[in-house]
Amino acid sequence: MDLLVPYLGDHPEGADGAPETKLSITPGAGDTSKIELVMTGYLDDSVAGEKYFGQAHAGPDGWILTRLWRQRLCARGENAGLWIAGNCP
Repeated sequence: MDLLVPYLGDHPEGADGAPETKLSITPGAGDTSKIELVMTGYLDDSVAGEKYFGQAHAGPDGWILTRLWRQRLCARGENAGLWIAGNCP
């Protein structure tokens, strides 16, 4: 969890947005793991949530994030309800 704390921020924001956080860690090949963190219910008018997914590697001093991607769940506009890599309008 220490790897992901910087990405959690102060979520959940409040009950009005029906906040939800889901964390999934799946063993990968060798000493790697696949990580997915999905946070929804944001109280933002354009972004409904964020998804982080990536890979972590077991090193001599603990786990290290070796890859990390982020997508946003748009709340309005032509991308409403879709996960996109860029900014939501």
